[in-house]
Amino acid sequence: MATIQVSRTCFRCNQTSEIEVDAEGYRRWREEGVFIQDALPEVPAGYRELLLSGTCDACFSIIRKARLQDYERTLKERGLLDT
Repeated sequence: MATIQVSRTCFRCNQTSEIEVDAEGYRRWREEGVFIQDALPEVPAGYRELLLSGTCDACFSIIRKARLQDYERTLKERGLLDT
């Protein structure tokens, strides 16, 4: 299996990560549109997210938590969620 190094920088915290990936899997994802989890199953989910969205795992967790809090607040305001 031939591998390549892919460098990605998180758009939120500017931390750069070097990710070693299977060269053929990376090509299939980029050029053929194969789902990243199918093309690069050996790459941890957090690194796949960085490749997909440009957001590192830590920043993605912060964003996800903030969105969940916004959603819960909206439900409470509409009386759809008990406090």
